[in-house]
Amino acid sequence: MFGLLVLRAPKSRQIGASRCWPILLAVLAASIALPVSSAMAQRQEELRSERRVGLVIGIDRYPALPPGAQLTKAVADARAVRDMLRQRLGFDEVVYGENAGLAQTRELMLSFSQKLKPGDVAFVFFAGHGMNVRLGNYLLPSDLPSLREVTTEAQMRLEE
Repeated sequence: MFGLLVLRAPKSRQIGASRCWPILLAVLAASIALPVSSAMAQRQEELRSERRVGLVIGIDRYPALPPGAQLTKAVADARAVRDMLRQRLGFDEVVYGENAGLAQTRELMLSFSQKLKPGDVAFVFFAGHGMNVRLGNYLLPSDLPSLREVTTEAQMRLEE
């Protein structure tokens, strides 16, 4: 609920318009800030009671790609996100992997999904190469085949 308070100075000592606006704005801001800060405090309390689970994967090395396509900061970014989730944002569990191939990526995703319970907050971060094929987006594991060898969408999804 928002409230608006209008102040009017007595006629004998009128305050100039340039001096009245800061007072009016301060009163208006205070009337808005109280309900908002109360709602924010309530939401922060709710978030503290929710379990938080994260999945963080960083991949720099792609052996099938040429040297110019290798990444240099994806793993460092993933480490920074992992540390932020654990140390500053209070995540209960963070599933983490570096330079993961397909099998390890699947294991990480399975572990992450098994840790999630109804009502949990889920966070996913991937730093690495991705690809768009026919309106589908794919995260690429480090052991992807040479892209010249991929001729079908099923191969891209690593189903064959």
